Amino acid sequence: MRDVYAKLSWAEKHLADLTDLAREYIRPDSGDERPLGIAFDDTRLPVVIARFIIEEPPPPEIALHAADLIHNARTALDHVVARLKEHFGGNVRQGTFPITESDADWKGRVYPRRHNGERAPGPLDGLPCSARTLIYREQPHVAYAGRRHDDPMAELSKMDNDDKHRLLHPAFAYPNAERGLDLIELSNQKRVLSARNSWTSGQPLEDGTVMARYVVRGPAKGLLRVRQDAEAKLSTGPVGGPRVTYEDIITRVRDIADKTAALIDARP
Repeated sequence: MRDVYAKLSWAEKHLADLTDLAREYIRPDSGDERPLGIAFDDTRLPVVIARFIIEEPPPPEIALHAADLIHNARTALDHVVARLKEHFGGNVRQGTFPITESDADWKGRVYPRRHNGERAPGPLDGLPCSARTLIYREQPHVAYAGRRHDDPMAELSKMDNDDKHRLLHPAFAYPNAERGLDLIELSNQKRVLSARNSWTSGQPLEDGTVMARYVVRGPAKGLLRVRQDAEAKLSTGPVGGPRVTYEDIITRVRDIADKTAALIDARP
């Protein structure tokens, strides 16, 4: 299993590099200037519109580190299958770790058949029931029954497939908040006649996205401001997709590797 853990360690190295780049981007030199923020448009009083602004896009190196992280994590799963075959039987050079969407998908991919109905080679051929059961139980639709898309491995599979088709997801920023309203504080609540949220976590977010709308009494200057404790994070992947962290992905794959190692150790 040394190669499996080596792949995961390399994925963690890319995560560390990605994190350093993200930290410097969001908080450059620990100064007050930030590349991300919220602008308040009061040109149509009494309505004030709060918009997300990106004054400088994230560096492309973040997306490159993310792509390499995903590749190494996905490859680690394929090495899991190879080590199982090396120990229990099967062609080590054939077969990848399947990531399926349903029992029907699992059956079609693990036990494929040709057009004439004859059995075709499958990715787990040669493995005993114990090894196949381990892999089956780690499928997103089994491990996260009823909420498959919450499984970090489902996101890993999608992003790895995108990368194989030469689609590099750009890095993008999103606030660590559930709603746009949660990012804004008021200096005088009595002067705010109404406040309506316009953005919710998980929705697409780009430069100019409306976060919230207010109706105020009197001048808007100094009435609305960004919360001092508001934070932003970086992500890559489909905008508006599940917010699965790279730490979650690596932890998920490492857990599978640990279970595999335990199964191998239990049977000499």
